[in-house]
Amino acid sequence: MYTETADDREIVVGLLNVATRQEAFQQLLQKYLRKMYFLLRAINLAHENADEYVQDLFAGFWKKLNTLKPGDRLDLLLFRLAVERSHAFLKRHPEAVLYDLSTEQQIILALKQQGLFDQEEIGAIAALPVLQVRADLKAATIKVLNRAI
Repeated sequence: MYTETADDREIVVGLLNVATRQEAFQQLLQKYLRKMYFLLRAINLAHENADEYVQDLFAGFWKKLNTLKPGDRLDLLLFRLAVERSHAFLKRHPEAVLYDLSTEQQIILALKQQGLFDQEEIGAIAALPVLQVRADLKAATIKVLNRAI
């Protein structure tokens, strides 16, 4: 039985076991649904789009459960899926890009604002080298601050 404080390792073990998969997936949803939604909103997706993308994200995750490994970090996997979907959305809807930021800068800034990851983890999520994450974060911060002045 899973508790509200179940950690990711317990959830992964549950997801890998067919007998406990649905219960573990419910725990995963309880733990990450709001985080994914608010990340997508921070990246500037409208409520309807963010809601739809979150549903697609978890449906896609469910379909790919057979690729899950015991040592996988759910937070990195889920945030990476959200970033991939956000990147595609921003490429199709350039009007959603804020402050003349590049797509990568907007995503990196939104990830940093979540306060959940360091720059190395953001690099892993965004599939970017840490040096680029640092440079993009600095450039994005400067652009946002200059617009605020």
